[in-house]
Amino acid sequence: MNPIKHFLILLILFHGLTSAQTKNKILAKAGNRVITEKEFIERFEFVPQLNRNRANTEKKKEELLKTIIAEKLFAQEAERERLDTTEIMKYSFPAMEKMYIRDALYKNEIKNKVEVNPAKIKSGLKKYYKVLNVNYIYSKNENEIKEIYEKLLAGAAFDSLLNGRTESFNQPYKVEYGKMMEDVEDTLYALKPGEFTAPVQSPDGWYIFKLESIEQKQIPANKSFTAIEREVEKIEKERTEDRVYQNYYRKFFGDKQVSADGTIFWSLVDKLTAELKRNKNLNGLNDGDKIVFDSNNLQNIEKAFGADSLNMPFIKFPGKPVSLRQFLREFMFEGFYSFSTDAKTIASQLNSRVKRFIEMELLAREGLKKGLNSSPSAKPYIQMWRDNYLAQLYKRKLIRSVNVTDEEAKEKYLQENKKFKPVKEVNIIEILTDSLDVVAEILKKLDEGADIRELARIHTKRKWTKDKGGEFGFFPVTMYGDLGRIAGELEIGEIYGPLELNEGYSIFKVIGKREPEIQSPESFEKVKQKIKQQLKVQKTEKLLTEKAVELAKKYGVSADFQTLKSVKVNNLNMLVYKYFGFGGRILAFPVTPPFYKWYDKFKSGEKVLP
Repeated sequence: MNPIKHFLILLILFHGLTSAQTKNKILAKAGNRVITEKEFIERFEFVPQLNRNRANTEKKKEELLKTIIAEKLFAQEAERERLDTTEIMKYSFPAMEKMYIRDALYKNEIKNKVEVNPAKIKSGLKKYYKVLNVNYIYSKNENEIKEIYEKLLAGAAFDSLLNGRTESFNQPYKVEYGKMMEDVEDTLYALKPGEFTAPVQSPDGWYIFKLESIEQKQIPANKSFTAIEREVEKIEKERTEDRVYQNYYRKFFGDKQVSADGTIFWSLVDKLTAELKRNKNLNGLNDGDKIVFDSNNLQNIEKAFGADSLNMPFIKFPGKPVSLRQFLREFMFEGFYSFSTDAKTIASQLNSRVKRFIEMELLAREGLKKGLNSSPSAKPYIQMWRDNYLAQLYKRKLIRSVNVTDEEAKEKYLQENKKFKPVKEVNIIEILTDSLDVVAEILKKLDEGADIRELARIHTKRKWTKDKGGEFGFFPVTMYGDLGRIAGELEIGEIYGPLELNEGYSIFKVIGKREPEIQSPESFEKVKQKIKQQLKVQKTEKLLTEKAVELAKKYGVSADFQTLKSVKVNNLNMLVYKYFGFGGRILAFPVTPPFYKWYDKFKSGEKVLP
């Protein structure tokens, strides 16, 4: 039994993302939207592209600015077409917006009220240089630990009582400053060698500690006193922040009572359990394996409930209850998984999620009441993500509108002299994952020189490529949407990612490219689907480019590429998460596929050719 497991401070604190440059010059305008230097730098530096380097930095800067301009144009047109009233914007996007509102509330009520007592830093410095060697006796049973303590007070030897117990192995345990909860740490550092504590309660049981000896901490020769002082100050600041947080939490939630509809709750438990069992069977998972609840499961559950039930109040907030539909969409936004299909286990997990939802909703409503959705730390980021969501919706609408008729395919067939002209083919090794943690791990290992094929064998979720180490085999660049398009633009050996797909996040390396030989004429029926697929990609790219040019003329676009050259950026190539006050984590900035060729067409006035 390791006591540090139970006494570590596990509070995840918010870490603001700031660039070395904080100037907010306007680099571009797209209708009523502006792209500031700050937004550009953050999106450039904190969204990784593994083949970005010093040599192509200026080119990549221009490409990204043009891509963001198109995003802002598409977002405005989406608003005009009222796509901001669609279900995803009514039910899914607010979940992200609330995270920023809660984060602003956390800053106002907690982070900005943290003041570190200089005496705490002085005390921390004294403890910093000492390492305590302690032994401990552990029990889950309060009566047992009390009996042991009474024996110790009566003169029994600590070592004799410890001898033979399960926890006696791997002792003594080393205690260093900042690694345990403050009250326990203070108790231990107040001991003299040979002294022991009274029973100390932890989440899983009780401990009695005995101080065996004190040794001096080994400090690296190149570590200055200033660096040590900063380290101590950081620890004390985090501890103070934790105390302010706990006080605010108790005060805020002390008088609030919100309940959920029991009938809906148990019906949802049944449907969740059924869907998880279905996923387990479909994926051939074993008992104890992780079972992920996905978008298909959500659709099945919503269909099973029906429109009337989905619109019923589920969480009974006074004055403004939350419908089952809204709860499910925000439930899906945070994701859900289980290692069990036992209904009681699922009910317990869902109960915890409902409790958390109620707490987070109350905090978001408090922040909204204070107008924090318009605060400088929230408003620009909410707008950035809103534009990204709207632009994606608009692009999907355009893509869905593209159709290729048999007649168009036949005309293309005849133009090609009854020969199907194959398009360029590529071969890639891909890692597909739905976990941001796995994405971060993969990017780090690739940067260290790891073999992408071996990483794919371990991590990729694409079943049909897993046994081949993530290798696809040659396929036309017109297949797989953005995956094929971007792969076609890369050189052999180049790596790209993460690319956000419907299935998750894709990181891939191009390992082959070829121009297939033109075969002897084949019948139209034999090549019709290939031709239609080719035409659909061409028409989609043409339509997106045409629309970007059209909207640039409609809303107006200006870009200061001269100022852009003076913007200093770092090629950090890191995947950055934003950790929010009161909990929650997302990618700090949208991962946007490159879309920049439209801009030259717009500036030249050149007609977009089919």
